[in-house]
Amino acid sequence: MDFDGVQAYTLTEVQQRTSNNLNIRDMCLKHLTETQSIEPASTWNSPLSLPVVVAITWSSKATDPRDSIYGLLGIARHDPGLDVIADYKWPAEELFIEFARRFMEGSPKEPIQEWKSGICKYFDSLEGLPYLQRPFTSAIQPELPSWVADFNSPLVMNRLWSPDFSAGTMNGPPKIIPSSNPLMLHLKGICCDYAVHVEPRVFEPDQYGVSIRNWIGMMKRMSPAYVATGEARIEAFWRTLMTNRQHHSSQKPGDETKKSFKIMVGTLMALVLDGPGSKDDPGLRNDYSELQVSDISESLPSFDEIKEISDEVIKSNPESPESEKLIDLSFMRTETSKLACSMRQYYTARTLFTTKYGYLDLAPLTICPGDEVWIIPGARVPFILRKLPNDDSERRTVVCEVYVHGIMHGEVVLDHHGEFSPAEVV
Repeated sequence: MDFDGVQAYTLTEVQQRTSNNLNIRDMCLKHLTETQSIEPASTWNSPLSLPVVVAITWSSKATDPRDSIYGLLGIARHDPGLDVIADYKWPAEELFIEFARRFMEGSPKEPIQEWKSGICKYFDSLEGLPYLQRPFTSAIQPELPSWVADFNSPLVMNRLWSPDFSAGTMNGPPKIIPSSNPLMLHLKGICCDYAVHVEPRVFEPDQYGVSIRNWIGMMKRMSPAYVATGEARIEAFWRTLMTNRQHHSSQKPGDETKKSFKIMVGTLMALVLDGPGSKDDPGLRNDYSELQVSDISESLPSFDEIKEISDEVIKSNPESPESEKLIDLSFMRTETSKLACSMRQYYTARTLFTTKYGYLDLAPLTICPGDEVWIIPGARVPFILRKLPNDDSERRTVVCEVYVHGIMHGEVVLDHHGEFSPAEVV
């Protein structure tokens, strides 16, 4: 259910459909059936379940953290199986833990129909996991198990979870295994890989920019033919940066994106080699030359093309950033604007890392070498789990969701023939 950035609009729409004012409801129904010629879903004029309302209103912040849940009881559908009663004697941490398990179950059979388009969205089972984002602040956070979200903290990055992905999708709903321990979430999954080298990110998490030196270092660590897809490594690289979601303003969006990436890299290299404060760097030149010559995807510009970009961009723009600084992609030429926008959506507050088996992944800055990549049945995206230090048990903490280029559509599940291992998430 992708409501990021449109929560207020969606909630207003639902309130109109479920209004006690029959005139408002009739207007909505008429628009849906007559103007749009759309058959209304069975739940179109019903209140939404509490987990869905919580997800839709996530960007809102309550003065009392408990009101991030209690404050929504009046507009959510009554659910006999969800025993949440406003009790302000209950600490916020205990409320969050109690509600989190139900939030993880989602509401996959509850269509949320858009008024204008008629499209139905769903809050999938386990879709609550991508909401496990701890703010990058020094503020004291409540003591919660790693699988329990702080329901009163805003998301610090856009979620990767999307109907476009089906990394762990299987026949039948995902199963959260019952546990006698309320602080533990029992799951089964496939531990398919391990983080090895993490791209250095030496700036603040909310800053947006790139280091071409780090990019070149990451590219060199990749096999010339990407292990999962057979693509040239440079193509796999730029597809990972945008989670393989391309803009479609042309008949060949892949070609358009490749051209944009080529201009972007050319500009970044020009700034490093010829920009203000630049110094000759034979090592960087040699590394780049090796990559460019071997790149069969033709995604990297030649040094002659970089020189042309340097003459056009740097010499005509005295405001160009110094070469040793983090380069903000807003400085890029207009030809790269769509690619830069897509990267801003998914690369901000995240970093690249390579894995033991040669994959390239995109994950939040909290990723560490040795972290495990897990596919969980029913989850659309893989997740990073971390073993407890000096602990040989099945207990782990959940770190974040992750994009892994080449395994986002069920490839791992097919390869492992449904053989899953238990994980006790604490």
